[in-house]
Amino acid sequence: ACSPSCSGSARARSACGEGGRPGSARRLRRGFRTRPGARERSRTPGYKNCGYAVLFKKTAYTDGLVNLLIQFFGGQSVDFIDGPYWAKMFVMCFYTIWVVMPFKILILTSALASVNQDYYNAAKIDATPKWRVFTRITLPMISPMIFYLIITGFIGAFKAYSDEVALFGTDLNAAGMNTIVGYVYDMLYGNSGGYPSYASSAAIILFAIVLTITCINLLVSKNNVSA
Repeated sequence: ACSPSCSGSARARSACGEGGRPGSARRLRRGFRTRPGARERSRTPGYKNCGYAVLFKKTAYTDGLVNLLIQFFGGQSVDFIDGPYWAKMFVMCFYTIWVVMPFKILILTSALASVNQDYYNAAKIDATPKWRVFTRITLPMISPMIFYLIITGFIGAFKAYSDEVALFGTDLNAAGMNTIVGYVYDMLYGNSGGYPSYASSAAIILFAIVLTITCINLLVSKNNVSA
């Protein structure tokens, strides 16, 4: 018979089956059991970056959409994934801008919408130039959000790792695109792993850098940000 715990939700009742057979629940649990490698694949960020492979990565069938455009205008194709450092950095910067831009636009749009319209009406009555309206009204009013985006941008830049792995593979040292978070990971689990002291030191340095940048931004915003 079905256990009392199966008498609750519909999902639990379905697990026990129509006839209340515990064997059905056991078979269902076996069906939900994680397959080998599934957990590793779920942590791999490459699936969400397949669009960048279409744009930049050379394959046996195509040189990538960007290279096709370069060749269309008479240029030579560039290996953006395994090629020169500047090409890899271009892909990384393009990807970072593409990912963070929607969030920053949303925050700035909300900040602009929260500015009191009476300030603009008063400036219009006084025939204030647009550049002065921007520097004296708009910019001071949205400055809290600007400094917030600066702080979060620095923090996000220093903790970057998964996106580089998705674009350039797990051996970031060979690709020349390793980050401080990647260094911490390598010292713990990578090919050069087994040095937790180095990893701890790098993590402390990372924390100090982020803390310093945050404090500087807070001090500057305290003196310049409008309440």
